[in-house]
Amino acid sequence: MFGWLKNHRHCKNHGKCRRHIHRDHTCLTEGQESQEYIILCNNNRKTIEMGMYNGAVIKVLKNHPSENSIVVGVNDSRFILSRLLAENIMIKSIGSGNE
Repeated sequence: MFGWLKNHRHCKNHGKCRRHIHRDHTCLTEGQESQEYIILCNNNRKTIEMGMYNGAVIKVLKNHPSENSIVVGVNDSRFILSRLLAENIMIKSIGSGNE
């Protein structure tokens, strides 16, 4: 009852986070394989501790719509994320990984 806003965190792009998605912003579940992205909004503490903080560059390694998870690369590490976590991470494309 008390402190219901305790776990509510805002980021600088809060207006774009969940409701106001623009053309150049999308959620991680819609990321294309072998593409690099910049994280615009991530409020999940677990993924932030993995290195997926706002402004970090990530690469989508595997993203098949039929599977329940997404494989992403951050720095020299690879992580498997559930689609539920990935839906809350907003990204912006910075170019293809093959160039």
